[in-house]
Amino acid sequence: MDRLQPLLLGADAPPTEGRSPARFGGKSIGFVASIALTVNNISGAGMLSFPQMFQRAGLLPSLAALALVCVLSTLFATMLSDTIARVPGNTGFSRRIEFSDLFHRFIGPRTALLTQAVFYLNLLSQNLAAIVACAQMFDSFAGSFYPGATYAVRVSPSPVSLVSWEPSACKGPHSVSMGRCVPFADEGDGAMLVSAGYVATTLVLAPLGLMTLEENMAQQKVSFVALFTLTAQFLFTFATSGSGHDVPWVGESWIDAVGVVIFNFAFCVTVPSWLNEKAPSVSVNRVFWTATVTSTLLYAAVGYLGARAFADAPENMLSMLLSPRVGLPTRLCATLFGVLIVGLGVPIFCVMMRYNLVNGGLCGEPWAHVWSSAVPFGTAWMLYQGNVMLKLLAYSGIVLNGFIDFLMPGLVTLVSLGAAHRTLQAAAGEAPHAPVQPLPARLLPHYRNIILGMDACLAVLLPLGFWLQLQSDRAADADGLS
Repeated sequence: MDRLQPLLLGADAPPTEGRSPARFGGKSIGFVASIALTVNNISGAGMLSFPQMFQRAGLLPSLAALALVCVLSTLFATMLSDTIARVPGNTGFSRRIEFSDLFHRFIGPRTALLTQAVFYLNLLSQNLAAIVACAQMFDSFAGSFYPGATYAVRVSPSPVSLVSWEPSACKGPHSVSMGRCVPFADEGDGAMLVSAGYVATTLVLAPLGLMTLEENMAQQKVSFVALFTLTAQFLFTFATSGSGHDVPWVGESWIDAVGVVIFNFAFCVTVPSWLNEKAPSVSVNRVFWTATVTSTLLYAAVGYLGARAFADAPENMLSMLLSPRVGLPTRLCATLFGVLIVGLGVPIFCVMMRYNLVNGGLCGEPWAHVWSSAVPFGTAWMLYQGNVMLKLLAYSGIVLNGFIDFLMPGLVTLVSLGAAHRTLQAAAGEAPHAPVQPLPARLLPHYRNIILGMDACLAVLLPLGFWLQLQSDRAADADGLS
């Protein structure tokens, strides 16, 4: 205990507290905006991987995994919120505590630095992939509705030249699975190019990343409405396709459901920034449980109906919905989905990266803008045709996501509940309490044991999910070569 005390006491205040002139948002995010932000962070593009999961895993394993992970992810988010509220003097979230600040306070600067690095790399990898996906949506839209009108400057291989793309190669029965519906796919995986869609993506999204979280709420509300409107159109397309393919009760790859679902419910990294700018009257538990249950229902509906509509559902259903295999309204909605759902999630991560860098004292706001906005938008173009690099980003995202969204929040919650933290609270004149009650009152005496059990469970499931993802990708690559 004595050896832990200096570490914890020395971590009581992060470097920037009380002196940072950085521009943060106020505490004005209401209940509806909070629901919109959380649902958008959960449901996004990952929702369109569920039709294939339902086909491979079956109906019962998919629904069971959704229910289980819905509860687990919500508990981790509410427990993390409770831990932030346990910081001395922060019962009402009146102090600005970002993700890594929490580890600086309760564990120490080295762990805080580790979480800073993982936090940044995790959000950067997701933003790079999302920027590329959004750019491809813009190019697909231009190519589909104005054939040959989408262009790119091919930088490599030399010589530098202007190239164009039209969707004529995306009309065969196997064009989606063969990747022919990806703009400029005929340039090859090694090509480096700057497309018109990439320029449009940067012009539209980059300025939003320079704003605060509070200032992005109007766009998040638009994204939230678009999510339900466009999903309703997709569900109508699925339901009226007339295919009616059977979805097995239990599929051959039923264990796959665990990994897929876990990585689509990873939203803990967004919690601290939201707590800092939510209105005082907004209930943490109501927001998280409403958002996760809503997302679970969306996942289940899209997964089941999408699996019935297409016998060969791809890993990313968006590629199918952009192809000539569906009608024009659905293709238009798929393009809007890529921009309004996938695209508008990019600035949110830019803002959170900046907040974490500035509040953690790693750099001032000008350099934080460089690392959070200039780096992703300035480098993602090099990955436009880099399927291998995008896969590596996906794998790193899975590893980093599991570490930073599940295991580390559980760890810091355990430490905050320990004797060292109770000593700190006593020194500050505060009695230990649970400002955000993540569990029913009768379960609070078992708080620590429940967290230990959840972390132990995920310590097994996360590596298993990563290994299954590797096996799935290898099988898909083998099928593509055969």
